[in-house]
Amino acid sequence: MQVKGAGGLKMITAKSIEKEQDQDIRSRWFKDHQIISHDLFGYARGKTPIEVLVWGKPGTSACRVTYVSRAGTLMVSGDLGEAVFCWNPSGGCSSLRWIAGTSLDYFHGKAAASPQGSGIAWVSFDSALAKAEIQEHVRSNMQDDPHYYSPKKNAGARESLHDLLEAMCCANQAEFCGYLNDNHDEVTLAVNDTDWWEWLPNVGTHMPMRCQAYLIGLKMAFNLQK
Repeated sequence: MQVKGAGGLKMITAKSIEKEQDQDIRSRWFKDHQIISHDLFGYARGKTPIEVLVWGKPGTSACRVTYVSRAGTLMVSGDLGEAVFCWNPSGGCSSLRWIAGTSLDYFHGKAAASPQGSGIAWVSFDSALAKAEIQEHVRSNMQDDPHYYSPKKNAGARESLHDLLEAMCCANQAEFCGYLNDNHDEVTLAVNDTDWWEWLPNVGTHMPMRCQAYLIGLKMAFNLQK
């Protein structure tokens, strides 16, 4: 699906959504943010140190984030919700500066718990993106079989596809998957794929904005751009 932008029409993709979220987080959520406090506890006593950083705008709790890291476990809390990330702490891989230097995909994959799920199961759903990905699949199918959606060849295929695209009005991924389960035969006809269950339930999913914000906050705090 193409959407109108400042530079004309552009294709909506999971990566384009991720880029827009990055810009929004930096310019709106974390505008005027700074390190409120940054402390290390327990190191002098020979215990596993606990590092705590509070990232926010002075004088307000809006979009404030608190990071607590200890022995390979990062706990995030504050105005943007809560989440826990875990990884092997060997080799010093537990400091907040080290975490700030990781990639978004790596960071996301280490999510052990959040209100919306864990690891790669923690995703956001965008109906416009879902439509775009289904339409791209249909275009690919039509290159192999240009007449598939012809009424003479597959009566009802075009109508089933229309109904599937209309189902993109679902509010979330769970509602969309419910539609797929309730309309198995129609969905098969719509996408011309008997194995659609391997990919179709995941269309429209992209990086959760809050997960992205947690990492961007650390990168901004340590002046890391990527």
